[in-house]
Amino acid sequence: MRLGIDGEALRLPLSGVGQYVHHFCHELEQLWPQAEFYAYARLPAERLALPSPRWTLRQERHEALRKLPSFLWLKTRGAALCREDNLNVFWAGRTLLPHLPRSVRIVSTVHDLNHVLVPETMEWPTLLSHRLWWRGDLQRADALLANSRGTAQRLRELFKANSHDVVPPGLDARFQPVSDALESEALRMLGIEPPYLLSVATLEPRKNVRTLLQAFLALRRAGELPAHRLVLAGARGWRDDALEAELRGAQSEGVQVAGYIADALMPALYAGADALVCPSLYEGFGMPVLEARACGARVVVSDVPELREAGGMNAVVVTPTVDGVREGIRRALRRPRLDEPELAHRGAESGEHASRARPRYRGAAPMKIAIVHEWLATYAGSERVLEQMLQVFPQADLFAVVDFVSDAERAFLHGRRPKTTFIQRLPGARRHFRAYLPLMPLAIEQLDLSAYDIVLSSSHAVAKGVLTGPHQLHLSYVHSPIRYAWDLQHQYLAESGLTRGFKSALARALLHYLRLWDVRSANGVDGFIANSHFIAQRIRKVYRREATVIHPPVDVERFVPRMDKEDFYLSASRMVPYKRVPLIVQAFAAMPGRRLVVIGDGPEFAKAKALAAPNVTLLGYQRDAMLVDHMQRAKALVFAAEEDFGIAPLEAQACGTPVIAFGRGGSLETVRGVGPQRTGSFFHEQSAAAIIEAVQRFEAEPEQYSAQACRTHAEAFSQPVFRSALRRYVQAQWLAFRAGGVDVEPEAQAQAVLDLQ
Repeated sequence: MRLGIDGEALRLPLSGVGQYVHHFCHELEQLWPQAEFYAYARLPAERLALPSPRWTLRQERHEALRKLPSFLWLKTRGAALCREDNLNVFWAGRTLLPHLPRSVRIVSTVHDLNHVLVPETMEWPTLLSHRLWWRGDLQRADALLANSRGTAQRLRELFKANSHDVVPPGLDARFQPVSDALESEALRMLGIEPPYLLSVATLEPRKNVRTLLQAFLALRRAGELPAHRLVLAGARGWRDDALEAELRGAQSEGVQVAGYIADALMPALYAGADALVCPSLYEGFGMPVLEARACGARVVVSDVPELREAGGMNAVVVTPTVDGVREGIRRALRRPRLDEPELAHRGAESGEHASRARPRYRGAAPMKIAIVHEWLATYAGSERVLEQMLQVFPQADLFAVVDFVSDAERAFLHGRRPKTTFIQRLPGARRHFRAYLPLMPLAIEQLDLSAYDIVLSSSHAVAKGVLTGPHQLHLSYVHSPIRYAWDLQHQYLAESGLTRGFKSALARALLHYLRLWDVRSANGVDGFIANSHFIAQRIRKVYRREATVIHPPVDVERFVPRMDKEDFYLSASRMVPYKRVPLIVQAFAAMPGRRLVVIGDGPEFAKAKALAAPNVTLLGYQRDAMLVDHMQRAKALVFAAEEDFGIAPLEAQACGTPVIAFGRGGSLETVRGVGPQRTGSFFHEQSAAAIIEAVQRFEAEPEQYSAQACRTHAEAFSQPVFRSALRRYVQAQWLAFRAGGVDVEPEAQAQAVLDLQ
């Protein structure tokens, strides 16, 4: 059997409907072990949560067509792909479905009736799609499912449509009472201190968050909730500048916008709340209400049939107005907590209870985090990673070997003055601190981090060598193992003129010592993060350890794509030997009909200038605005370095500019050189002839590259993507680490590990 689904429902981060579809797909796999499964979507795989490798993603091949509204694409392009696959069954997990032959059986699930009951809260493309096609698609279905009894009743009353069955969302086993220790650690990790009220909702009009905010502030200003916080957990939905301004202004009055929370932390977040408040104008079911009940929280819900169904007999039901929500919070807080939290794993109608009660957690010291960076001298690639780390963990203290960042460049540190080592005070350190490399292993080991729960190091040399104890979690973001001590030693010695003689012997002895120390210090790291799969391979080779890949952040928003390109190529990088800028200049000197602009300065500048021909313009160092302008206008960026990752190619792609790159190292991850949505082309040896051949091949197939494809690819490496991935990784690692020493439910331990995948 061949079964297809609307893959757009699995868009990351998963919404409530997305979670439902994801779990449903897993059940389908168990039900039909021999079936073939297909998901149809405009989006690439990295932006979807495909249930398992058994699902074949049928993705839109034409970049321009990815701009179509989701349901319009499904009706047209998605339908064409479905017909190519000769499906037997199509499950419409979001009700709307593609135009399919009558031979294909249709199963349709109805989650809500937003377009009928609260159309003003929907974005216009979605509303228009539902008004055009929803009723007809409902009639086309061979089998109709509803996610709640309330939805099934509304279908009967409003559309005379009888659902074949009610399939409510399944409640994951992790939603149950958690141990005091795990609840304490989770709340410390999130920086949340009880007492607090909780909202779990996407920030969109239907969720009625503004009403909850106003009700909470009224109670707090009246002195009724002097110590409580209002914690808002959930992804950003609609762009609502007014609401976001209100939330920012209310932070001083106890409002905490927590954003998206990792699944592993949700049971503890529910359990620690004095009440979950859900004042939605309408819901198709209300999954957070059911989850909170299972974890022992009081719940306050709007007087909506579907929310009453999810809330059970003990819910406080209110009118979704400021006065109604305010009174509902009062009533909920007057009620005693349930001695035994409700067991809702059998559905919303369950009135059974958990088999045990437990005391409530009421406070713990905030989580203490230390961030250790190598050395602070400028604002470059590793410092951009550090900047985002500090945004993810604003409470963290900062440590470094030395700090010589100028006042003009210190903005990325947000006012922090890191604690440094004794090398900071050695003679000549400000200009020549790298000369003290032999002392750096000793120096980094002198930093006393014993007071911290989590140590996060940002390392390309010695930062990961800090000393930690058995009750501390040390996670290291590795930009690269010490490259000049490992696989690049011989290249480093040759470029430094240290191939023979006494100085060469001394350098080799030092690098041998560094290798021994580097391997020893790796044993003190509990979890490695690599900035690319290329570096993950180096970590595996050098340390015999596995690493989770989290690509470095790219400030995509700083670059505006430009669709019309000018007739010149660009090279932009520091002119150091491994960047191979003179090689690029040599190649273009042999192509007088093609113009090259070179931006950057460094020790290789004179060599590049000597090789330049009239068609090559060397601009030297340029300010950021000039660099961005050239990236936007260039026909392509030419990049000849073997980088650990390489930010410049992604910055060019963010400008809509393709890349001609050396096909080794990080470029294989940052540039898409094959497939229908190419963002560049590769050459496979560092030679002028190979670059010439790559440029000629690039110009021979211009239709293979588009500015929009480049931009879309770059957005997958954005700063928000990095922050989200890092936060989820650290949170899950911390829970898994602490689970080794406290009484944690097996399901919670498993979930903490699964969230890394």
